[in-house]
Amino acid sequence: MKPELKQTNNYNLFELHRHNRDVKNIGPLVVTDGHHRLAAAESLGITVWYTLADKSEMTIQEEQRTVRPWSLSDYLASYYRNGLPAYAAVKRYVDETGIALQDAISLLGGESAGSHNKVSQFKSGTYTLGDQNRANAVKNIIFHMKICGIAFASSSYFVQALSRMLWLEEFSVRRFKEKISSHAALFEKQPNMGGYMEEIEKIYNRQSKDKVPLTFIAEERSRKRQESFGKNK
Repeated sequence: MKPELKQTNNYNLFELHRHNRDVKNIGPLVVTDGHHRLAAAESLGITVWYTLADKSEMTIQEEQRTVRPWSLSDYLASYYRNGLPAYAAVKRYVDETGIALQDAISLLGGESAGSHNKVSQFKSGTYTLGDQNRANAVKNIIFHMKICGIAFASSSYFVQALSRMLWLEEFSVRRFKEKISSHAALFEKQPNMGGYMEEIEKIYNRQSKDKVPLTFIAEERSRKRQESFGKNK
């Protein structure tokens, strides 16, 4: 049967689909598209036009992608609202640290921040948590830096640089935190991840007899991991 176009001013007639993006409406008709327009109509007190449609076999995320692409925050809100534990952990991590969502997804997935390897899983609802050691170390260091007055500690480029340093057995979190406490004033904003890696190395080695070439080691290890990944595919 062809959908019939209807109109109403009874906004309580509608209910936000539980997988959709955040809009507060409660009612018997489930909104699968146009929920933001519904919210706007309610706020303005104007008539809502709607049609009743058969249940689609597509997920709400797939349906909405055909209308307007979802942001990572939209996916997070949808899956978090539906109680998926991994997404709750990501939301908590972002809220606590101020780290960018995309970096948090990588870190909590057990990879370096900015790797982008977990984004597809995150969007599909199949995202799972990985090794939490580096994610916890990043959070610990960022908290310490903020206590020391370094406001940009959770910026994306710095987080990406720090997460790469944490792959190195030569890198001591305790030593770096001690250097942060002693030389917090030396930290400056950098234009890219490479600048932050050099800055981390400089402060890590400041007033130390054993100078560790952290940037060189990190780049070499990264190159070898990429080569190994290519051979194992």
